[in-house]
Amino acid sequence: VTVLMNIPRMTEIMNNNSDKGPLLRELCRLCSLPPGMQSSTFTVRRIVSEFCRSVDHTTERNFDSGQQYDACFFLLSVFDCMRSELGDDAVLLETHIQGEINSTFTCLNCYDQTVTRSSVEPILSLPIQGHAIPEALIDYYKTVVVDRTCKKCDHQYSQLDRDMPVVSDIIFLQLKRFMFSISENRVQKIETKLKAPSVLVLEGKTFELASFVTHHGSDGAGYYTATVWDKSSGKYNLYNDAEFAMRISEAKSKSDSEYIYC
Repeated sequence: VTVLMNIPRMTEIMNNNSDKGPLLRELCRLCSLPPGMQSSTFTVRRIVSEFCRSVDHTTERNFDSGQQYDACFFLLSVFDCMRSELGDDAVLLETHIQGEINSTFTCLNCYDQTVTRSSVEPILSLPIQGHAIPEALIDYYKTVVVDRTCKKCDHQYSQLDRDMPVVSDIIFLQLKRFMFSISENRVQKIETKLKAPSVLVLEGKTFELASFVTHHGSDGAGYYTATVWDKSSGKYNLYNDAEFAMRISEAKSKSDSEYIYC
C-alpha cells in the first residue's frame, strides 16, 4: 500500500474514486492513518478487517475467514480488485506495475525462431539459488530447454531465452520457498537465506528496496509480517498483525524467511 500510494497522482485518483468501491475507500482510510495511530490495536484491526472484506466482496474470495492465505495470492487479488474499481483510471496503475517479457523459442533441430511478447504482472517468482537476489535473477533468465514442438519441422524440443524489454516501475520478487518434495511426498519450506541489496539494477533500471514480507513458521503453518522502509527516519518499520514495532536498523531487518520483496 505504501509503495502504491507513492505513484504520482495515485493518491489523488484513489480519493476521487473512493466512492466507486469498498477497496479504494479502505485504501484511502488506511493511508490516512497518522504514524501515531499505527500502534493502536483497535484502529488497525478494524481497518485491516474492512480492507479484507472489501477484497472479498469484489473478488469473491474469503480472506476475512481467519484462515491463512498466501501473501502473493492476496497481493494479486488486491491488484485485480483495484483494476475493477478504478475503471478507466486503472491505466495509471498498469503503467507502473505491468511490464513486458519476450520469450524466444529456438528449435534445436532446424533453429527456426519464434518470439512471443506478453504483459507480465510485477511479481517475478525466483528460485532460491546462490546466496543473493542477483544470483536468483540470473537463474530466472538463464537459457532452458523446453518441450515445445516446432511448427516448421515438428521437432519436440526448443531452447527458451527470456528478456524484459519493458520493466515496470514497481516490481515484486517472490522467493520460491515452498516446493513439493517427491521423496517426502509433501510441500517443504526452504529456509535458505538470500541477501537482498538495498539497490537493485534490473534490465538497466535501478530499484530501491521499499519493503518485504517475511513468513514465520513451517510449510503447514505460520504467519506473515511486513517490514517497510521509512524515508523520514532512514530505518525500517516492522508491522506484525495489529502491532506496530519500533523502528529497526537495516542490519537487523532481514531474517532467513523473506518471501516477497518490493
